[in-house]
Amino acid sequence: MHEVTPHGDSPEEGQGSGTGDAVLGRAVAIKVPVLVPVLIFALAIVGSLIGLDLASYVSGSSSSIATSNLSAVELFGDLAGLWVVLLGGSYFCSRHWGTGSLKKDLGLYFRASDVIVGSIVGVAGQLLLVPLIYLIYQTLTGSSIRNLSAPAQNLVNAGQGASTVLVGFLIVIGAPLVEEIFFRGLVLRSLLGRTSAFGGRASTFVAVVGSALLFTVAHLEGLQSFGLFALGLILGYMAARSGRIGATVFAHASFNLVSFVALVHR
Repeated sequence: MHEVTPHGDSPEEGQGSGTGDAVLGRAVAIKVPVLVPVLIFALAIVGSLIGLDLASYVSGSSSSIATSNLSAVELFGDLAGLWVVLLGGSYFCSRHWGTGSLKKDLGLYFRASDVIVGSIVGVAGQLLLVPLIYLIYQTLTGSSIRNLSAPAQNLVNAGQGASTVLVGFLIVIGAPLVEEIFFRGLVLRSLLGRTSAFGGRASTFVAVVGSALLFTVAHLEGLQSFGLFALGLILGYMAARSGRIGATVFAHASFNLVSFVALVHR
């Protein structure tokens, strides 16, 4: 893995595109206190509950997250409440502990090649890596795996007719963008900043694994956690190595797209 680069240590900074550290080819540390991203995520959960309650009130429904049977409107309210806090918290950290530029501080920068690289990684992850992980799990434990797609199927079921388009947008575009900004942008770089004393490679290892763990815990999807953790490691490594989250956004989006299309046509 590449070593961590603190702000301003590279002669490339500020040249060309004006994106500075965000295009150096390695992730830049931002010294946000470790517990701050955790607090932001906890507040985001509260935000999702408030958003769900508001959406339920507007739509005249009485669903809850526990039922896993949300309408498209309720799913939108749930995710909107979550994402507003995640994005707002990420921006606050960038302003308070960074430069105020999401490009420099969180690597929010895209290149044309990100579409190709990200799509290959995401599709391969969904069609090759995930099945391999669960094949190994079944071989080692001797147990059969059922209803692996149940959580995703519940989300897809929220869409009926035109609502399917809204659900698809939330899953394929909204979730990848917001989650990459938070997990591979803020969380990963915050861990880089707080573990820089470990040395470049060790710090990057901790940041990639730590961000993948929080990403996995955040989804709380049982056996699906193995696949999510593997995805988190891959996306974390990509972000740490490239210094950007452009490719990881497309990888995450294509990963979700394959699952969404498969479930819609099930």
